[in-house]
Amino acid sequence: MLIVGGTDSGRSEVAQAFHASSPLKLGALIRIDCAIDEGTLSEALQHWLTRAGRMDAANPLWPAERGTLYLESVDGLSPGSQQLLLAFVHRCSSLSPGDESGWLGRLAAGCDEDPWDLVAQGRFLAGLADGLDKIRVELNPRRQGGAA
Repeated sequence: MLIVGGTDSGRSEVAQAFHASSPLKLGALIRIDCAIDEGTLSEALQHWLTRAGRMDAANPLWPAERGTLYLESVDGLSPGSQQLLLAFVHRCSSLSPGDESGWLGRLAAGCDEDPWDLVAQGRFLAGLADGLDKIRVELNPRRQGGAA
């Protein structure tokens, strides 16, 4: 699920509603702000992709398994982190039913800017935009301050 526009808190509310209405609502909802915790996310993705053993509870992918992983500000990820996230999305989407070798959970991503606009600018991977943009929620843009 991709949540575009609005405010950070508005996108988080949509992600919480998405989680609460899902079949995995009894699992955890883990929120990662990519603008602040990109290093943590990249490390977690790298660890998962290389299958370097079971991750500890400090790694956000495991608590979100069988729940929802919400990535706020995904539009600000570096190209390297985008590549890791794309590999993660691709691997998770290619699992067959009943395959428990992958990460089992729901992924939601929030962003200020439309990833497709960033793709056109060469700042976001087209494959990642496509992988995240399966269910889209567009929120009203932030109101601009100033005189009317």
